Amino acid sequence: MKKILFVIGFILVLLVGVGVGRLSNTLHFGNQAMSAERRVLYYQSPMHPWIHSDKPGKCTVCGMDLVPIYEGSATIDSHLTVLGSNAVTVAGIGVEPAKRGTIHRSLHFIGVLDDDDTRHEVISATAGGRIDWLVDNFEGAEFRRGQPLLRLYSPSLLAAIREYVGLHPRGDSIPGDRGLQDGALLRLRQLGLTLEQISQLPTTYSPTNLDVELLAPRDGTVVKRLAYPGQYVREGDPLFEVGDLDTLWLKFDVYERDLSSIQVGRDVQFTVTGYPGQRFTNAIVFIDPNIDPMSRTTKVRVLVPNPLQTNSPVTRRLFSHRAAAEVDLHLEFPNVILVPRTAVLNPGGIPRVFVERGPGHFEARRVRLGQRGDDQWEIAEGVADGDPVVVQGALMLDSQSQLAGNDNRTLETPMPLMESSPSMAWLAVADRMRAALAADDLDGYRQALEALKVLPLPKSASPASTRVFTSVPSQASTDIAAARRDYLPFSEAMVAWGQELRRDDPSASGLKLYACPMGKGLFPGAPSQARWLQLSSPLANPWYGARMLDCGSEIAP
Repeated sequence: MKKILFVIGFILVLLVGVGVGRLSNTLHFGNQAMSAERRVLYYQSPMHPWIHSDKPGKCTVCGMDLVPIYEGSATIDSHLTVLGSNAVTVAGIGVEPAKRGTIHRSLHFIGVLDDDDTRHEVISATAGGRIDWLVDNFEGAEFRRGQPLLRLYSPSLLAAIREYVGLHPRGDSIPGDRGLQDGALLRLRQLGLTLEQISQLPTTYSPTNLDVELLAPRDGTVVKRLAYPGQYVREGDPLFEVGDLDTLWLKFDVYERDLSSIQVGRDVQFTVTGYPGQRFTNAIVFIDPNIDPMSRTTKVRVLVPNPLQTNSPVTRRLFSHRAAAEVDLHLEFPNVILVPRTAVLNPGGIPRVFVERGPGHFEARRVRLGQRGDDQWEIAEGVADGDPVVVQGALMLDSQSQLAGNDNRTLETPMPLMESSPSMAWLAVADRMRAALAADDLDGYRQALEALKVLPLPKSASPASTRVFTSVPSQASTDIAAARRDYLPFSEAMVAWGQELRRDDPSASGLKLYACPMGKGLFPGAPSQARWLQLSSPLANPWYGARMLDCGSEIAP
């Protein structure tokens, strides 16, 4: 009941309070009083500034009293939205000055601790035969260079050994054919024996030997085992994948839009589940120059030392191979113009804010955004230090601006759809929800959703529009993925309504309907074609946001 009373009160104040404010006494900005002796130039509608008259009367659009424009006074700018003091209070409009300061931004990533790819090797069978024995034949086992790995029964290897020993019956004490000896030695090297093993063969080999030991060619850890005792292998068959876990690579994906904030040498902090409460710090050593065309991300690498922990009951590495890690990167950008993120609207990818030009007078101003902070936006152009910016109620003010038909052509090309109607308000605020999802702006989506819930319903509603009103998400989602899932039924209803409007209302011909062909990848149960409605172009995909902002095609009328 309180919500219904608030909606009714807001509508009454918005429709009546604006006029009852009697702007005739305070039309021009500042505190200068109007002189009763000054000549009236004409009368103008405070809500529809293009409505003029040479005598008092009512606005032909909204029915509000026309206010006098005196000689030497500022006219009501068609770029302004004008609200009475009561309407400003009810709408919850909050204003704060833009200020120069330092913007803080925290980036969060999910990464993995993998082994050094330059030290990852596959140990293969150097000769064909049967594996009779494996040392530590399990994944995770560590070994050192020269340590026995396996014993292999291999007729070809045994034949090569016998040939070599036959050329060296008593070591090197009896000269022989050096060419044949060198050839036999080379064959044994190719079959996987070390020089030290080969030099000992004339004194250690016995005709009764049935298998030969093969030694580890390097230090490493078994990360994948492919062979078992009793298995027959051919020359070249993989036996183990071996990694060097002395130093791990912390790898994580960074979106293309965040790359300008990341440089080689910058420290990142990360946590690992196995060490709750502990934070580790290491520097970025590599940023992959290749962008994944599907996810619009690239790989970033951090080197992480991973020493053996000898003081624990069981000797183990500090970090487990392929452990998940949560990565945090904290950035600061000093000496920039800042406004709260709630102040910035981004319809159709054209960012703007509302600046207070005087009591109850608000100007929609296009801005160029810089860095996005945790709670603030950098304004690179369009707002100066100290300008009074609307930080609360901007979405409601923007909806009122569209209802009033204010001329915002300097900001974007608006669609002339059902001016000053509740339907237009619904379409405008719903489009803010879509634009917020396209901008990956969860806060903006939540604000637009709350603004939509307090808008009045059109007096006459078709089945398609009724479906829209009944499919509004019931609550704000906890993350952007959940928001997109909750938005889907509402978006489908908006598309059906948009198709009806384009068919039945000539003024709605500019509505844009789009479809993304990759809907199934959004979440379980998502349709193959994820559709949405926009008030105007260009296409901005709300389902994938910055990852694939331009993915989709227009649905033909």
